[in-house]
Amino acid sequence: MLAEATLFLALAGTPAPHVKPPPVPQYRINYVKKQLLKKGLTQDEVDILFNDKRLLTRMEPTIASPDCAPVTWEELETNMMSDESILRGKEFLENNSVALRKAETERCVAPQYIVAVIRIETDLGKCLGNFSAFNVLYHNLVWIRWRSQASNLVALAVYCKEIGRRDCLEVPGSSAGAIGLSQFMPISLRFAEDGDGDGDGIKDLFNRADAIMSTANFLKKHGWRRNKEMSLRSYYGTGGSYVRITLKYAKKLKEK
Repeated sequence: MLAEATLFLALAGTPAPHVKPPPVPQYRINYVKKQLLKKGLTQDEVDILFNDKRLLTRMEPTIASPDCAPVTWEELETNMMSDESILRGKEFLENNSVALRKAETERCVAPQYIVAVIRIETDLGKCLGNFSAFNVLYHNLVWIRWRSQASNLVALAVYCKEIGRRDCLEVPGSSAGAIGLSQFMPISLRFAEDGDGDGDGIKDLFNRADAIMSTANFLKKHGWRRNKEMSLRSYYGTGGSYVRITLKYAKKLKEK
């Protein structure tokens, strides 16, 4: 769950997007394909994914999203604490009150914290990412710790099939491959929940109600009631500025 491109690149230590990587080793591609077949994709579905001409071995923005410019922590905090940002957060609270109350009742996470996570991750849905999440994860098969990237790639392809997204390469994501309003890494989709009450069992992280319930579920499963800061560190992958700014924004939303 990593929203800002510059922050991800700094933390992960991967080359900048303009650096041309070597080709993905065939044995790694074969490993992913084998895992996809084990997860229920057909051979035709796997072939379509990996024979697509849009599948890139370099990481570059391919989805138009002008609101996704990289920022520093200082810039992010200033932007989030502006009057306009707080007002939009309160409007999001009001407009999604039913889903937020449901999440609070069932997962014990107060609405302002859920909204704060969605605000810091995607600016309340304005910035869903300007990369193809599938391409990002495919590109990362080149580098070290490739098996974790493979797990995310497999999870994303399975997710696309489960929610009926026929074109997985068009799913927008961050430069880390995180997707949806609350920027779940695909491997974390096991914590996703169907929150819109329609009973279809589909857990679509681009659906507000599903994203709200999924965010609350992740936080609860990672110790929210015992330690909010620890739970947020688990969500982002590290602590520091992310935790502080998220909690600060949530406090602002609670003020009248």
